Amino acid sequence: MPGAKANSIIHISVEDVSDNPQIKDAVDYFDMMRSQISTMKLSAGFSVSEVQAEKLGPKQFAFLETSSGSTRKRMYATVRGTRALMFTISYSSADDLAVLRRMLEEGNFSLK
Repeated sequence: MPGAKANSIIHISVEDVSDNPQIKDAVDYFDMMRSQISTMKLSAGFSVSEVQAEKLGPKQFAFLETSSGSTRKRMYATVRGTRALMFTISYSSADDLAVLRRMLEEGNFSLK
């Protein structure tokens, strides 16, 4: 964030999940992602959290967190129809994570 020694990065992505009928919600989406990660050879110290759910404002999100050293990423997702929306923040401070959480609480992510 502005003035911070280490900048945070926010990525927003949309994925068509229509080829994966088993994905009904964001927890299913991250479960699939975790199963793919578990087959990879990861560097020492790299960790992946369990899938968790959190209500931010009126919206329900699933999230997954990864870390490696001082680098942390939190990925929030929601599934709307056949699209998975994912918001990923690479951050080093709790303040930066709080800014993203507030954006998700207040945002309107309706797809038409």
